[in-house]
Amino acid sequence: MGVRRAHQRSRLGSALALRLIEALKPPFVRHGLEALEMSWILESNRGMRNILEHIGAYPYKRYRVYEKRI
Repeated sequence: MGVRRAHQRSRLGSALALRLIEALKPPFVRHGLEALEMSWILESNRGMRNILEHIGAYPYKRYRVYEKRI
């Protein structure tokens, strides 16, 4: 999932992402899903992490991207 660059770090971008997640909850519950994996969200992506924490998600793994000039 992503938000167009023009709307990233804006209220509209955050609202779109949160609305999509909220819209998916009822069908998941209806089908008996109890857990959902939302991975590969960078530590630096505070906007998405805030949205996920708002809906009760919590980090259980940590992926980091390192870069080194060779």
